[in-house]
Amino acid sequence: CSGSTQLEQWDCGWVVFIDSNGNKVIDPGEETIQTAPAANGVSIVFTLHNALASVDRWGQFSGAGSFGFVVRPSGNASAASATALCMSSGGRLATRRGVTSCQA
Repeated sequence: CSGSTQLEQWDCGWVVFIDSNGNKVIDPGEETIQTAPAANGVSIVFTLHNALASVDRWGQFSGAGSFGFVVRPSGNASAASATALCMSSGGRLATRRGVTSCQA
């Protein structure tokens, strides 16, 4: 995953942290809640084409309409092999098979 330039690619793993000052960067002293390692054998794409998703104190996803993740076997770009896990800003989940985006 080193050298990856596409922010929406989440294959490299991700970190969930409390961003006390709201600058969208993990600063010294900010609490890390969870770290996920790189995924093996799958490609994971965050469909907002952004590296970050923010959740406010009420559990709502800030500034994002619906968004999601598309998961498919590594090296397979076909929509037929993809499954999208889509979430509305209110937290409703939907699974869509055979698509490469959560946009309706």
